[in-house]
Amino acid sequence: MTDPTDHTDLRQALISAAPLDNEAVARLVPHFIEKDILENCLLVRQDTPETDEILLLSGRCVAYILSQDGEQVHLGFYDAPAVLPPHISRTKDGFSLLNIEMLTPGCVAMISAATLLDLMVDNAAIRTWGNDIMRQQLLHQSTHQWALAALGGKARLLWLREHFEQLEDKFDHWRLASFLAMTPVSFSRIRNALD
Repeated sequence: MTDPTDHTDLRQALISAAPLDNEAVARLVPHFIEKDILENCLLVRQDTPETDEILLLSGRCVAYILSQDGEQVHLGFYDAPAVLPPHISRTKDGFSLLNIEMLTPGCVAMISAATLLDLMVDNAAIRTWGNDIMRQQLLHQSTHQWALAALGGKARLLWLREHFEQLEDKFDHWRLASFLAMTPVSFSRIRNALD
């Protein structure tokens, strides 16, 4: 179990996400709740109420949606320390648009999205930090959409390797194939041709 008095991992996750001064970190830390999470646990479930912002302190997880056929369509991969997609970008009317699943045991820190918004209004450094994270999320989404629309299979894999180093070593290839909108067979064939 995580020591509730030691917030080293939380502090590291906060400052690794975007620049943040020590005073702002000290204001944020007491509002987070740290939780140990088991492997294969859903942190966030599609179509269920969702109110929190989440930092990944240890472990790995993935964000995906379920298609009409029940297939997983992967949207993001996270290796601690990381900020998971912001609440505003993954919910509609208070309900989650996606699933976030732990692939390994790990630890997360959660804060109410409303509480974080209040802190952002009251503190310029926290506001800048939050806005930087949102910009990063928008950039991630737009570059992913661009790659899917503009690139062929081989170029998509090269794009993945350029923008997400070591992803192939850390996550299942069938998940990466889904992220790149290709079948696992095509993904494997293209990898073999490139390697």
